Amino acid sequence: MNEYYVKVNFEKGRIQTNLKELVQNDYNSTKLNFTFDKEGRVLFKLLRPDNSPYVDEIIDNTLIFGPGLLSKDGEYAYEISLYTEDGRLTVTKEKTFDVRHEIVDTDEIVEVHDKAPVLDRLINEVNEIANIDISELENTLKEILEAIQNGDVTSNTIEEIEQIIVSYFETKTVEEVES
Repeated sequence: MNEYYVKVNFEKGRIQTNLKELVQNDYNSTKLNFTFDKEGRVLFKLLRPDNSPYVDEIIDNTLIFGPGLLSKDGEYAYEISLYTEDGRLTVTKEKTFDVRHEIVDTDEIVEVHDKAPVLDRLINEVNEIANIDISELENTLKEILEAIQNGDVTSNTIEEIEQIIVSYFETKTVEEVES
């Protein structure tokens, strides 16, 4: 969930926030956390780019944007109103945030494409690497190292090393060898 902090000073009518830009049709994932300098009933009043209003009460100092609220891209204006027990109304200055058009319309069915299955390929490669029997590979490398350290490096030894390597990889699948 994307959380934004909104500090409201009704005394000065100011709002301080890190809320700058949201994505069109993004809902149930945007949470506003409020702090107030005064107590009372607090309403969040929003004016969308098409001039349609939205009003919601801020309960427990939080507000989560529901479906349909960010249905238009453009600039959204908002203010916060405080209704005190003595009947006074205090309203902040207007603040704005932008809602950008989403890249892919997620209200439509999104087709799966096999054109770039990079993530799946990387996950499979990691899983294959994790399943390699390292001890078998270590034994093969030790045999090669012993032959070199014994000083028996002749054309026959090179052929033996090649045979050891070939015999190791003969039992492996193409995928195991590639990994």
